[in-house]
Amino acid sequence: MGRREPGALSPRQQELLSLLVAGHSAESCARLMGIALGTVRNYIKDMWIELGLHGLAALIDWGIEHGYGTSGGKPDEPADGPTGQN
Repeated sequence: MGRREPGALSPRQQELLSLLVAGHSAESCARLMGIALGTVRNYIKDMWIELGLHGLAALIDWGIEHGYGTSGGKPDEPADGPTGQN
């Protein structure tokens, strides 16, 4: 399976990937996203499959290459939200 583009990820997966690239642990991501740790782990596993990657380091590298975590938001989105307002 080849590597896919960022559009292959759901909005929640993109949110999680941004947090991981920013250096948050899985536990911290779960708390910040208001979801269970098991859900975070499932999202990570699903992203590995969808993107054809193996391991958390590869996922984070992919996220960096595609602009995740650089502004705290998804690629091409202001850090403070899609409207530019909090």
